[in-house]
Amino acid sequence: QVPYTPTSQETLMLNHLMHANTEGMQFLEGKGCTLCNKTGYKGRIGIYEVLEMNSAMMKALQDNDMKQFVSEAQKTPYFRSLIHWGLDYACMGLTSLKEVFRLMQDVDDE
Repeated sequence: QVPYTPTSQETLMLNHLMHANTEGMQFLEGKGCTLCNKTGYKGRIGIYEVLEMNSAMMKALQDNDMKQFVSEAQKTPYFRSLIHWGLDYACMGLTSLKEVFRLMQDVDDE
């Protein structure tokens, strides 16, 4: 792995997502080799989101109100989005920042 400095656009996105100045954060990315076809990745790691349903979330689902469901989910004490888990993994060097942003795009497209 080698150090990775986010682009100015990535830094703006990080600051927005983290609701803080992320200037000092350090990231890594895979160097790549012939074994990984120059991708820098070996294996896979899952990012999971577990959400304990409450009555307000169930009501929003029954009403087919996804905006309200998300709002209620975000109010729960331990809510943490998949993107934030991905950013944690990027900070730990388990994945790259580029991969987290790529997956964010995939989620937005669905």
